[in-house]
Amino acid sequence: MIIRTKIIWETKLSLSGLKEMMERYSAISEKIPDVAVNAVRTLSEEGIKDNYRSVVIDNVKTEGTRAIGGFQTTNPNETFAEYGTGLIGSQSPNVAEAVKKAGWKYDVNNHGEKGWVYYKEVGDHKGFHWTKGQKAQKKFYNATVRVEEKSQEVLKNEFEKMLREVK
Repeated sequence: MIIRTKIIWETKLSLSGLKEMMERYSAISEKIPDVAVNAVRTLSEEGIKDNYRSVVIDNVKTEGTRAIGGFQTTNPNETFAEYGTGLIGSQSPNVAEAVKKAGWKYDVNNHGEKGWVYYKEVGDHKGFHWTKGQKAQKKFYNATVRVEEKSQEVLKNEFEKMLREVK
């Protein structure tokens, strides 16, 4: 990723001016890991917006020169909502690569147009329901697309903020 930013520093062409410039560059290099951690944290916060209720932010950590973080669901049942189920889900699939990678299959019991009946308790309503499946909600996928689209802007903002602090 290439980040283009412009900051102008003036320095005197003297030993003290060069020393000052070297100290700035040293301060910048020391703060770059913080820039990465802050960017990953900000992008993770973006990932949980408009997502499933159980999606949480992973702890952001550094491994060598990399900042690692993200977001994940704590409810495995949300996989059904993400990818969809049954005949309805197969007609509105999530991204084919994600579905393929996860090994997801639609209408595994071959219910087809007949659908199936299931029991569900929701508040005071308890009973049997009929369905042909559910449409893929794609909230997690949409969040990853949003994060990817905003990543360069977030990283640039974090980098510029750090440069202003070093100035």
